[in-house]
Amino acid sequence: MIDLNNHWESVDHGNRHIIKGMSKGFKDKHLNNFKKYYLEYIDTSKVTSSLDWGCGGGLLSKELKNFSKNVYGVDVSTHSLKMCNEYASPTKTFLLTNGPLEIDLPNVDLILANAIVWHFPTLDYFKQVIDKWVELNPKYIVFNTKKKEKTIETKNYSVNFLNALYLKDSDVIDLFKDKGYTLVTSNVPNNTKQPSTYFVFKK
Repeated sequence: MIDLNNHWESVDHGNRHIIKGMSKGFKDKHLNNFKKYYLEYIDTSKVTSSLDWGCGGGLLSKELKNFSKNVYGVDVSTHSLKMCNEYASPTKTFLLTNGPLEIDLPNVDLILANAIVWHFPTLDYFKQVIDKWVELNPKYIVFNTKKKEKTIETKNYSVNFLNALYLKDSDVIDLFKDKGYTLVTSNVPNNTKQPSTYFVFKK
């Protein structure tokens, strides 16, 4: 397994969604998609605690604060967490240093993982992340994937880390169905470079 911490510390600001490395258009796209493809399907009155998994510079962590009393961030990059804290001032941030199942996190009502799943190194890693998410007992789990007709993982993460994991929609739905989560919606917007499915699951 590649050392994700060291790898992502050296990735440029734009690809880690550090605010000063994002163009206005790039930020606006993420904010608009967040509202249109996630928030439209969530009862935010029932969300008092949220977790931004792969928080980067905190663009969406800050948005979560609009309805969540407690907002937590998780990332593999210490620099990203520093930038997230400066920009979004979340309740607390956590550095993911080992396997996803080993990190100690609080239970939350909502888990968001935007523009991050395709950076996961393998399908098995994604499954471990799902197990961790489910352990935190959220009402909602929302994230997006890079869509393919067949699930594919990269053979060379150091080269293909920006597009390391493509997922077939039905494979994703089956993984969450097995964990007791129901699909609320899956949307594929027309403003992404590659087809990306935005999922909202509810317990």
